[in-house]
Amino acid sequence: MWRNVINDISQSFDMMKENIVYPEKYLPYVKSFLDEINNLHKKAVTARLLGYDPTLDVETGLAFDLADRVEGLLGLPIAERLRELLKDNRTEFAALEIAKEVALGRFSFQDKETLLNLGIRAGLAVITDGVTVAPLQGISSVSIKNNDDGTKYASISFAGPIRSAGGTEAAFTLVIADRLRIILGLDKYQPTNDEIGRYIEELRLYEREVSNFQYRISDEDIKLVINNLAVEINGVDTDPVEVVS
Repeated sequence: MWRNVINDISQSFDMMKENIVYPEKYLPYVKSFLDEINNLHKKAVTARLLGYDPTLDVETGLAFDLADRVEGLLGLPIAERLRELLKDNRTEFAALEIAKEVALGRFSFQDKETLLNLGIRAGLAVITDGVTVAPLQGISSVSIKNNDDGTKYASISFAGPIRSAGGTEAAFTLVIADRLRIILGLDKYQPTNDEIGRYIEELRLYEREVSNFQYRISDEDIKLVINNLAVEINGVDTDPVEVVS
């Protein structure tokens, strides 16, 4: 559920004055549009309660800042802590730190796999400003699997909406996951030769049957990358083309 901070206009107006420097003459104008936003949202809520729409809730939640947007996306009470982190730190540091605290169970009591999942999504939500679907739909799943030697490792399955995050942010997701797997005591991903061969075959099959990539990576470079991944990159199927077994 979204924490609707604008439901209490006096509270949101006070937060605005504390966090944003405005000339005094602009404050009545800012107060007026906050009042109007609140009135429109209340009308939308009243209209939905009539039952003419598929759901009774207004999907668009009201949020004061990035911290509220991230809290609303994930449903975790992390807004106040995130504001503290963002006040004196870069966004990337805040993302890593809030991801760590979520994964360590500061905001909810869950099993290790669930906390790893929530931590990665929290970090991604921060670096994407809480405005894309990437943290919710771009990560299909996060799981903890076993290497052949019995050690456990982290695996992320991406889906198409991860594109909305952007290339740098999507890659940074693996940095977050790598840091969290160390904190949670997980080993590195140890790919087998068969798994590496599967990566290569799937990429080549995609190039032949679906579409070319912007840049063709050699088999040797693919092997180098996969062998040095600390976190497994996985994903959902995208095209009805079978891989040769």
